[in-house]
Amino acid sequence: MSVDRYTVVIRGETFTLYRDQIEFDAPNYFTALFHGDFRESRTQRVELSRSPDLFRVIVEYMSGYTVLPLAPMMVPSTMTPETALANLLNDAEYYQLSGLVRLIRPPPPPEAYRGYNLAPRPTLKFEEITSAAELDVIFDSTDGVGTSVDGHWQPALISLENVKMKFVDNVLRAMLTTSQKDRLVSRISAQLSWNAPFVCDGAAYVTPARASFVPYATARLNGGDIPLRALTRLCQDVVPTPVSWKLPAPAANYETVARALKEAYETEKQNLIVWCRKLVFLIARDDDVSFSDRLSFRIVYADCITRDRLAAQLQDLLS
Repeated sequence: MSVDRYTVVIRGETFTLYRDQIEFDAPNYFTALFHGDFRESRTQRVELSRSPDLFRVIVEYMSGYTVLPLAPMMVPSTMTPETALANLLNDAEYYQLSGLVRLIRPPPPPEAYRGYNLAPRPTLKFEEITSAAELDVIFDSTDGVGTSVDGHWQPALISLENVKMKFVDNVLRAMLTTSQKDRLVSRISAQLSWNAPFVCDGAAYVTPARASFVPYATARLNGGDIPLRALTRLCQDVVPTPVSWKLPAPAANYETVARALKEAYETEKQNLIVWCRKLVFLIARDDDVSFSDRLSFRIVYADCITRDRLAAQLQDLLS
């Protein structure tokens, strides 16, 4: 039986990949290209303009080998070890190798957890908490999703990948499909309240009615780091709102971020929607005493990208 082989030419340098390699961290760029609806040709060949030196690292990773930390000989001569790792992350995102992205990208900084006295620790996947699987967590209609440590309640960190976020009523809120919402409600009762459903890109979504962020929450927008508090204030500057209050203006100059948000607002037809590649949040009791009987979504970390940047990456993928 013949073995499926695929030819990848990067800046004139030829690499051969095998089926087990491209399926190692699937779905990804290569499975979509060679196995999906966008298959380029029967020759199973693609030419790209990425770095061939970094692609050697990626080939090793797709072969199942440990590639981090980078060995000195694997660092391209034109890069420092730090820039090589940053560029490897860019390429991992380009090739949609989510496993490699998780290995490279640092977790949210410890400051992001101070709001709830949380020590940095692994997160629970949203799919896990909404499944029937037995987990070492407590689903409580009053306190939310968490664990009991020495008799004290501790909210659990929950991660959700590839989720849209919409700026509604001065807060960036996760857009859950109605199916995701129903599965979550089935685990945590009706103490979670929701805004009215709406349609985006042909699908129905809801956003949590009670949403905020922990005091030291952090974010990334189009690859740049920014405190979530500052990102929220910039969103407030872009989106007209009848609410009179605004967060304090950020001390740093985030002109590039502000411009990206303004462009996104126009692209989304007077809505501010961003794509979040990874969202880390809590479901816990609301701090507002007026709503202390309600549960709230509290964002800890959000890695976002605007539609135009996402479209450019997809165009590169299909070109």
